[in-house]
Order: sequence, then structure tokens, then C-alpha cells
Amino acid sequence: SEKLKIYAVDQWNNRTEDMIIDVEIKVKTQLVKKLEPLNPSKIRNVNRGNVVALVIGIETYSDAPKATYANRDAEFFAEYARYAFGTSRDNVKLLIDKEASLATIFRSLEQWLPSKIQEDQTDVVLFFAGHGLASNDGKDLYLLAHDSARDLLSRTALSRKELFQLINKHNPKSVKVFFDACYSGQTR
Repeated sequence: SEKLKIYAVDQWNNRTEDMIIDVEIKVKTQLVKKLEPLNPSKIRNVNRGNVVALVIGIETYSDAPKATYANRDAEFFAEYARYAFGTSRDNVKLLIDKEASLATIFRSLEQWLPSKIQEDQTDVVLFFAGHGLASNDGKDLYLLAHDSARDLLSRTALSRKELFQLINKHNPKSVKVFFDACYSGQTR
């Protein structure tokens, strides 16, 4: 049990009045069944079909705070895509930090990925670790590229809607998308 003082500050530094709240956390645990610890390295894909993976990890941005561990997560996921989804090395595209500029991401989505997709036969796997940001009105969600400008999202970041359109227009057999990005506005 404790008392917390909370307040809110918007992007223009307008601040609400302080509010005191009482916090009480009641913890009740019950062990139902013990599960074996997860170990992704044990996963072996049973379907070694036509799979392509685009993996993006951006830890260091030119106009945003650091996204700690994003590069490492992307590198691990690229290997995981090979083991879990059966993606061959030639069908994994890994973009890290400066390699993940907006132009390079679009080039990967509009040239590299379509060259790998066979309509209704290819499984597409997409992984993104880095910053996400919502538009000011909250209607659109964007993934920040290494060189995105946070105040010009619609021109310098990748819209999630556009991302899905670019992939789906090639009619892959399936699409699996993993986002390790929040849209809380912390990068503003």
C-alpha cells in the first residue's frame, strides 16, 4: 500500500493538476501446472517450404532515442526464422540501424520481397524491432526508420497500413508479422 502523486504532460508541456491516488496491490498466486521452460532453439520447422523473411532492427536513430536491444532482437529473430519457419539464408533480409533507412526499407518491400514471393505459395515473415509512433490524431500508426523525422511521420516513416498493402498486393500464401514497438509517444 502506498500513495502516488500522478500528473499528465502533453507534447506542448501542458500539465494537469497533481492527483494523489492510493495504490494497493493484492497478490494471490496459485500454481496450476508447471510447464517446461521455453527454449526457442529446440523448435525445428516441419514445413521447409517457400518462406521469406524481412527482419528489421533499429537501435540507434538519427532523430529518436535509442531502442535498446532492437539490433540483437532482430539478429536473433533472423536465426529463429530459419529454425522455426524454415527460411533459407538466401530468403532472409536483415536490416540493422543505418541499413534500415526509409529508402532501404521501401526498396526491400517493393523490389526484394516481390522477387521472392510466388503468388499463393510463399509464406512471408516480417519482424520489426524499434520505435513506433502514432500520428498526432492517433488514427495512423507508423514504424520509424533509422532516418525518420518524428515531426514528419507521413513523409519519413512507414505507415503500418501501407506496409500491409505492399505485402498483400503480391498475394503470399500467408503473412506472419511481429512488431516489437510501442506507440506510446515516448519518442516524441
